[in-house]
Amino acid sequence: MARIDDILNQMTDREASDLHITSGCAPYLRVHGEMVKLNYKDLSPEVSQALIFEVLTETQRERFTETCDLDCSYSLKGVGRFRVNVFRQRNGVGAVFRARERNSGKLIALKVTPEVNNTPIGQRKKWQTRKPVEATDDEVNRNPRARSAKLRAARRKKSVSFGIAPGQPPSM
Repeated sequence: MARIDDILNQMTDREASDLHITSGCAPYLRVHGEMVKLNYKDLSPEVSQALIFEVLTETQRERFTETCDLDCSYSLKGVGRFRVNVFRQRNGVGAVFRARERNSGKLIALKVTPEVNNTPIGQRKKWQTRKPVEATDDEVNRNPRARSAKLRAARRKKSVSFGIAPGQPPSM
């Protein structure tokens, strides 16, 4: 068990979104938008680096040594997953651990059919759509300046259905 796991447990107990580790100061949690200092000694550069490197793989350590920046994830069984950004500062190595929301395993945000949504994660196959997803009129109205292909396609389809040539502005 990594030494930082105790701090990550405190993070989830306090419902914090972020854990900030920086050389020269104690760890901080972001709890409901406010930075809260934990009751720890200030971390020396060596201790800070040791805490952070303890959760990295050898490959990740090598990549960080080359680039001085690393984005990865860390999973703590029974607690959750964390998105991690490791960086080098003037006074040593620092990191931010961000708690990822626990996913219920549902695909509601993707607007998939109920059959797919109710299939257990382990039994899902690679789902593919057979036709491109089209924007709804509501999406087009809320996002008139969007440049995504999805919205441009919806506008073309809409303009052609009203007898307006694609690329031509509608007459008013």
